[in-house]
Amino acid sequence: MMDLTGYNVAVRDLTAKFWREEKPVRLVFDSVTPLLLYNEPRTVMRFLHILFGRLKSLNIISLFLIEEGMHSRETMVTLTSMIDGIIETKNENGKNWVRLKSEALSGDWIPLT
Repeated sequence: MMDLTGYNVAVRDLTAKFWREEKPVRLVFDSVTPLLLYNEPRTVMRFLHILFGRLKSLNIISLFLIEEGMHSRETMVTLTSMIDGIIETKNENGKNWVRLKSEALSGDWIPLT
């Protein structure tokens, strides 16, 4: 089992430090997948729900990565219900592509150079 409390404390301390220094915060959590592999999904969802809420309330831009195809449909639906948008990437015929999806927007695949 991974230390979710430790993650919570570390993120809280880090964001507080940047806030005191009046620096913008951009948080990348790479990757959520190990959390889901080593903990009960319900526990991880509760942790992420609280974390997402706190980050949003502080106007922190965050990016959380998750490996596609590694988790149940139920887990993916729960995760996507907590976020504002999804950045998808793919490699097709040796070319990299990217697209943005959200409630308000669903873009086309564009080449990533």
